[in-house]
Amino acid sequence: MEDRANNVVHTAYIIHQKKYSESSLIIDFFTEKFGIVSVLAKGALKKKSPFLGVLKPFLQLNICYSGRSQLKTLVSADISKMSNLTGLNLYCGFYINELISLFVHPNDENLEIFHLYQSILNCLSTTQNIESELRFFELDLLEFAGYGLDLDGHVEQISQQNCRFIYVLDEGLMIHQDGYISCATLQKLAIRAKLSKVELIESKLLMRHVLDTVLQGREIKSRQVIANMNKYLQ
Repeated sequence: MEDRANNVVHTAYIIHQKKYSESSLIIDFFTEKFGIVSVLAKGALKKKSPFLGVLKPFLQLNICYSGRSQLKTLVSADISKMSNLTGLNLYCGFYINELISLFVHPNDENLEIFHLYQSILNCLSTTQNIESELRFFELDLLEFAGYGLDLDGHVEQISQQNCRFIYVLDEGLMIHQDGYISCATLQKLAIRAKLSKVELIESKLLMRHVLDTVLQGREIKSRQVIANMNKYLQ
């Protein structure tokens, strides 16, 4: 990372953090200008730490860090914007963070994904029924990361037919008699229209297949947590 990134205030969100010692944390920040940045927050767990109550997921932060190595040192952090995620939406937030960690790379500026992340956090803070928005987020994330689906092309070609589709590696969407997603659902996804209960089921199956294919076996651990939470809430 260029030296000009040091001692400059960055807009950032915490994507992942872990204990480094009894009193310190290593935090992966999603920054507006430099993608994922790993930062050491020295003494963050001490009772008198200036970072106490600040270093929490889903808060928009203004941070400053220093250092020339891959692991930076956190100099300052202040809350710029609060987010209030509760219940299932909170667990969906951790799912989104996991996707960000899988698709955004260190030192890789991607303003489209950064703004997409801000938008979905706003949805999670203000909307209860967010399953449609999660599917749209996944679609847009894939698009901005270079793995977009040609939904418009398929809809234009066979919109008058009662076709169903599957997703195939290196081929994309393919017509299949036992396909798990209909043309009608693809039409809704293409224009980001609100999805019915059946369309939500189909789109979830599609996105699961696409993400698993693109990630080549890398596990999305938060999926099971959300599934367990759904069972608990039912």
